[in-house]
Amino acid sequence: AVVSTQSTGTAKVDEMFSCVGEKPCVLECVRIGVASENSSTRPVKIMMRSSNSVHQILRKSGKLRGSEDFKTVFLSPDRTREERAAHQQLVLQLKEKIKTDPANYHFIRNGTIMSKPKN
Repeated sequence: AVVSTQSTGTAKVDEMFSCVGEKPCVLECVRIGVASENSSTRPVKIMMRSSNSVHQILRKSGKLRGSEDFKTVFLSPDRTREERAAHQQLVLQLKEKIKTDPANYHFIRNGTIMSKPKN
């Protein structure tokens, strides 16, 4: 899973996991990209021992929005180059759909764009 967060270190990652109610075995936690003065955030790549832990955390990642400390943290699964390209196309289609149909709530689920009325 890739995590986009402001601070580095496994202590913050462990705190985030406890926020979603999980305590996975983290093998490695590294920042991705090059640090620059004008960029305050970089993704953090977390490698875990078990793929089941990854799926559990991704399933519970919505709980982070309710947390004051982690409401701007987003989790995403590992993707191959092909999967990243396909997801990027889906996001572009999603943005276009949001512009053309603002009355509905649009989101990506299982590789397709879904819509439902805003309440």
